[in-house]
Amino acid sequence: MFNSPVLDLVILLSFTYFIGSLILSTINEALVNGLFRLRKTNLKKAFEGLITGDTTWTKFVQNTLIKNPHITSLMKVADKYPSNIPSANFISALVTEIKKGGAYSSIDLKSSIKGSGLPENMKNILLDFADQSVNEIKVFENKIETFYINAMDRATGWYKKKLRLWLLILGIILSISLNMDTIKICKDAFADKNKLSQTTDKIAAQLADIKSVSENGSLS
Repeated sequence: MFNSPVLDLVILLSFTYFIGSLILSTINEALVNGLFRLRKTNLKKAFEGLITGDTTWTKFVQNTLIKNPHITSLMKVADKYPSNIPSANFISALVTEIKKGGAYSSIDLKSSIKGSGLPENMKNILLDFADQSVNEIKVFENKIETFYINAMDRATGWYKKKLRLWLLILGIILSISLNMDTIKICKDAFADKNKLSQTTDKIAAQLADIKSVSENGSLS
């Protein structure tokens, strides 16, 4: 293509591994996020384990909080965890429970928390937040938001570790199944430089066709 075997080889390798990455990305979406529902599984684990080791919180989430309208509104299927629960929805769900214990105001905040049906450990956390915020509702909710986001960040860390492991395994399987051996590709390419040039010409032609179709499609 450029009358340079080295540049042609760079194009061939770039295209080969670009296609490989697309295949891997598709497999990841289909298997990890679809079949194995890894993200939802980790969210469920983090949400129910928001207070580490507290089984009463886990049961409260399963029996009460997950049925709150602010949570169920995020579900595509009833009783199935959504892929994400924003902090605003979590706060609104907690506030709903606090209101069951009394008025939700600066004056009555602590007594409402104590009178609610929330698990004791969560009550203690919220009472601490109420003290730290001097019963100011906005500051109180900001503290809940920070607490929740920090917990979800930890869950995201677990998710990314598992995802990287799956991608590594899938990448190895893909490389072996498609025989994506860089050294072998280089040797084969330099063994027949004319074929290498023809291959890169075909790649360039295919990319030009794709670009043309994309531009015509966008214009229409």
